[in-house]
Amino acid sequence: MQRTVKFIPVILFAAFLLWIITDADGGRKNIFVNFAHSIPNGDKIGHVFIYGLLTLLANLALSRHRVSLWTKSIPLGTTIVLIFAIVEEFTQLFFVARTFDWIDMACDIVGIGVFTIVSELSYTKAEECAEK
Repeated sequence: MQRTVKFIPVILFAAFLLWIITDADGGRKNIFVNFAHSIPNGDKIGHVFIYGLLTLLANLALSRHRVSLWTKSIPLGTTIVLIFAIVEEFTQLFFVARTFDWIDMACDIVGIGVFTIVSELSYTKAEECAEK
């Protein structure tokens, strides 16, 4: 039971993100999109934090599961969110209400990268505390 409970935050946050995406795909505004657009560069900041938080939650839920890409070993949660973010940005090419933007994708990647580091540091700190 404990193993499945740790997936609840990532599932809920992913559902929240999917709600925002489907509203945007349909050309509908919601309170979160309106708020982001009311702040200078709020859309870009939103991309960093939404994909970053999803990455953090996914990495924590998946513990230390990693995948090998070329010569690097990266967290599985990071890989899943990165693929999702790239696919989602490219799907915007097929919706009249959406605009594909390389800068949005760069912001997604920055958020994913920064929060991957945060998740890795949290595991390192947890291991240090466990050793004491």
